[in-house]
Amino acid sequence: HRPLPAGVLGLLLLWVALEAKAIDARWVERGADSLLDHLMLFFVPAMLGLVDHPELASPLGLKLLAAVLTGTLLVMAGTAMVVELGLRWRARPVHV
Repeated sequence: HRPLPAGVLGLLLLWVALEAKAIDARWVERGADSLLDHLMLFFVPAMLGLVDHPELASPLGLKLLAAVLTGTLLVMAGTAMVVELGLRWRARPVHV
């Protein structure tokens, strides 16, 4: 029956340990950097989308998922081909 959530309490304990030099900041720096790099993923309300749009859990949702995945793969493949062709064109010998 603590008045603080466990996450807040853990963060406070980590802060105290860092301030007291009981934990080296380099130990947590890599993990903290990784979390900050992917912070946007923690704010994606996927379940809220399913609650507001139950049709996404139907065959229509599967069709949308297939279209998004196919489109993503096609864009990635097209980008890779353009980059590869550009690099080959740039590396070709110039005949003057």
